[in-house]
Amino acid sequence: MASLSALLHLMLRSNATRGRVLGLSLVGLVGALLGLAVGLSESSTTADGAELVSVYGLAVIVPVTTLVFATAALGDFREDETLVYVWLRPVRRTIIAEAAVLSAVTTALPITLASVALTAALATRDADVVLASVVATAVGVLAYSGLFVALGLQIRRALVAGLAYILIWEGFIAAVGGGPAYLSIRFYTRTLLAEVSGVPLERTGDSLAVAVVVPLVVAALGLGYTTWRLRRQDIE
Repeated sequence: MASLSALLHLMLRSNATRGRVLGLSLVGLVGALLGLAVGLSESSTTADGAELVSVYGLAVIVPVTTLVFATAALGDFREDETLVYVWLRPVRRTIIAEAAVLSAVTTALPITLASVALTAALATRDADVVLASVVATAVGVLAYSGLFVALGLQIRRALVAGLAYILIWEGFIAAVGGGPAYLSIRFYTRTLLAEVSGVPLERTGDSLAVAVVVPLVVAALGLGYTTWRLRRQDIE
């Protein structure tokens, strides 16, 4: 536990820079302003507000914020060639991987929860939608953290690759529906939003349990791959 705490502190200090926190908070602020605009519109409905939460909160704020922090968790050390100092610590590789994922969750979750919940509250003034937004955001951050920490360790320019996944795969290909949707984290967070809030949304699944379990499996697989990669790759 002491080793995990020490590594987590190190990664948080490196990861949660003022520029990242401020920049991503501004991304969340845009969502709140959009929510306010929807909420003040006389013609808007609760479904309109929930759709905004989905297309901006869950499709932009959550994945982009988590991507920035998660790819940096180990990626920053790799880029400046100091990962060897983390790698050579006398701790299990699992602990390093866990610390990286926890640092991503710890930094991304407060920003995304505040931003998405505020967007939902301003857009709908509906407690069920706000609750559903919080649940979907938390599950999404866990899934994206596991996935993007692994990506940050695996390749250089992970931020670009992650944005390509978010914009191209989740934003266009999987958004059409069908088989590709089931390989998109956004599909499951959108399903959670619809199922928990009771607001019908298009292009969602019909199982609350699956919408929770699959993202958690993605997080676990990402953690497992990161551990495996740390054990086998050469660290510069």
